[in-house]
Amino acid sequence: MPEEQSPLPLQLLHETLSTFLADNPKSPLAEINSPKECFAIQTPWSDNSMVIEVDGENGALHEALNAVILPARYAAIWHKDKREFEIIWTAFKVPSGISDVAGRQFTFRYDNIAYKCEFGPSSERLLVIASSVMPIGPSTTQYRNLFSFSTYLTGKENENASPSTPFGEPLSFWIRDIPWDWDDDRMLDLATHLNFHMYYYDTRTPQILMFNMGQEAVIKPQSRYREEKFPAIINARTIDAHAYYFWDASLSGDVSRRFIYNYQIIEYGTFYFTDESVKRSMRRILSAPSASSNVENTMRLLMDAFGTSKMQEAQKMENLLRNIVDPAVIWREIEQNINYFTAPIQFDGGYELAALIKPNWKVDDFSHQWLPTFPNTIRGIRNALSHGREQRQVQVIAPTKKNAQYLLPWIAPLSVIARDVILYSDLG
Repeated sequence: MPEEQSPLPLQLLHETLSTFLADNPKSPLAEINSPKECFAIQTPWSDNSMVIEVDGENGALHEALNAVILPARYAAIWHKDKREFEIIWTAFKVPSGISDVAGRQFTFRYDNIAYKCEFGPSSERLLVIASSVMPIGPSTTQYRNLFSFSTYLTGKENENASPSTPFGEPLSFWIRDIPWDWDDDRMLDLATHLNFHMYYYDTRTPQILMFNMGQEAVIKPQSRYREEKFPAIINARTIDAHAYYFWDASLSGDVSRRFIYNYQIIEYGTFYFTDESVKRSMRRILSAPSASSNVENTMRLLMDAFGTSKMQEAQKMENLLRNIVDPAVIWREIEQNINYFTAPIQFDGGYELAALIKPNWKVDDFSHQWLPTFPNTIRGIRNALSHGREQRQVQVIAPTKKNAQYLLPWIAPLSVIARDVILYSDLG
């Protein structure tokens, strides 16, 4: 009779960590070769910047992992048995300016539930997990605040460590007495309210970090050259100082402000735009032989001529863009990140953005149909960014990371238009 084959080490670890793997399905167990050959939990917290090294002998780690959930949105662990949420803070010495935060305890009453909160010693589970974490790439989440913990634990094992260590005692922020099982949406609501109220009473209080849940899409950058290459000769045009200030501010900062500054340039150009019939009337008035000798009458006639313009602001913007913007240049920027323009977008805050174009459009389709859709769309976005949730404007774009991702592809085409408005609006 053939001898029964022993289970492979990876198979045994799968069985040992079956509870953790079931509770954290986006953190698989695998054999890896880099940064070292070992078995590891990949993408803990759905974070691809690190792994957790595991082996068959580390019973404390197995027990700790099976007892927790690693929520992707937070630098934290959820203790299933105790229904306690432990937000990872620091193992460094607490700065003297906020030393009173360590040990702070308070009751937070929200939605008819009293939660016990405190900045206190980190759990043994967290320390065990932190000791096995290995960074494997750059991080946008500060490695879930675990760097100070793993370095602290390494130094603690080193008997020759310097006495002038920057480390203190590992500290976490705890939310206890939670009467519900893990619920990501409910915790988001609680953490949001906690952050606001803690900051309300102490502007230096540490905040609960919250990260984007999904993988960030790659946004292709704005085209480098306006034309095929940089020109050998530039015949400069005088530009408006106020428009320049807006343009300069639009080059940096958060994406919402950049959008608004670019829009304000277009709006500024629209304000001074007049249709051709009005321009002809004003030229005729100013060219009259008696214009300079009867100033009062000339001013009255100019005001009357300007008042004959029947165009609303929306129509003025549309005509301005029609006169000075090449839609093919706008299309080039849209095509860079076309998926953001071919499907509806639901923003945090309730604002719904319809698709700007159809998936099968080419440059000719866009050139024939971009007006008035494009200016109407950017006006709607501007209004949703600028207004609070009030009766006349119930749908807004909240300042969240997800919304910034949705807005970013709009900056390139909007900034191309803004630059044309700065340079050519007087020719409109």
